[in-house]
Amino acid sequence: MAVSKKPLNGSHSRNAAAKAGDPAAVEDEATPQKRGRGRPRIHPPKEQPTAQVGPDGQLLKRRRGRPPKGGQVGGITHFANTTHDDIHSPDVQARLRDLIRTAREHDHLTWDDINEALPSGFVTPDLMDALITRLRAMEIKITDDVDGVAARHNAARERITAERDAASAKLDVFDDPVRMYLRQMGQVPLLTREQEINISKRIEKADLSMRQCLHTIGFIGQAYLQFAEALCNGVERFDRLVSDRKADERDAYFKKLKPLLDQARETHEKTSKAFATFISSGPRKRAASQEEFETLRAAFFRICEKFYFKSKITEDFVTLLQQRLTDLGSLERSLKEQPDNEATHQAVSAFEQESWMTAADYRTLITDTLKHVSGSTRAKTEMIEANL
Repeated sequence: MAVSKKPLNGSHSRNAAAKAGDPAAVEDEATPQKRGRGRPRIHPPKEQPTAQVGPDGQLLKRRRGRPPKGGQVGGITHFANTTHDDIHSPDVQARLRDLIRTAREHDHLTWDDINEALPSGFVTPDLMDALITRLRAMEIKITDDVDGVAARHNAARERITAERDAASAKLDVFDDPVRMYLRQMGQVPLLTREQEINISKRIEKADLSMRQCLHTIGFIGQAYLQFAEALCNGVERFDRLVSDRKADERDAYFKKLKPLLDQARETHEKTSKAFATFISSGPRKRAASQEEFETLRAAFFRICEKFYFKSKITEDFVTLLQQRLTDLGSLERSLKEQPDNEATHQAVSAFEQESWMTAADYRTLITDTLKHVSGSTRAKTEMIEANL
């Protein structure tokens, strides 16, 4: 008994169609179908990604290699923004050194410089305040304006001239401390917070002690009056003498300046008379006259503090202090050579009246003042060296 076999690969249907006279079936039978190479697909093929087109209409090629984890959109890689809150972070230290370098080159910083170096979101608000405090502790001036384009051109011209002179002279970098600092910039870690606070306290203590010494001298008070009068008459510039924190109150400052100057003059005159009374008083009245003089002197210098002069003015006062010490030395040498010279005796008395102290007390005060100046300078140098 014959057993029928099942046709393979649909040959039975094709044979039937061929017998019926279908030409397509005959052509299909003449061209055998080939199966693709490899294992058959389980899932349908994925769609190809859409090609990226540039602004000029040209196709953009994807960069070689595996795409970054941050992802790509339109050929541009997007990285996660990082907000720093640690002043000792390497990125923050690098930005801070850039700001210090800019301040050294231009003798100041603008808020645009700070915003460019520390853009929004780069640091936390608390860290931004800490960075501003550190810059101001280094006596770096931060202004709203650069005083015009002319100032920029002049600074650039001076910088180019200095670089040209340095190149022609070929000076050794270690012969100039400033160049040595710039060369070492970035190689020394910044101060820790505890070290910075310690140095800042030393600077503040030395400056306060120096100011207390200066605020006992009569002709220093006269120098205050001269600066205030020059400012009132327009001889001196507001931004050179007055603290930056009063820049937004310029009009109100000048309205109060003239009455304040008149009050200071009157108090200075009363203090000078009280000192003359104290010097000439006898033993019984000496204590009372001394107390009156010291009270008026303290009141006068409290008025002077309301002028809000910059701390840089104290450098002029220290220079004046040393110049008057030289004058006193000349008078004392003349008095030693001619003890009976009445004019020299009167000159020494006039010096003591202007100083509000005896010549011996003045020499002692000079020694104490210079000691405080030296301590302040030493602490400021430590802070600058640690940040360069």
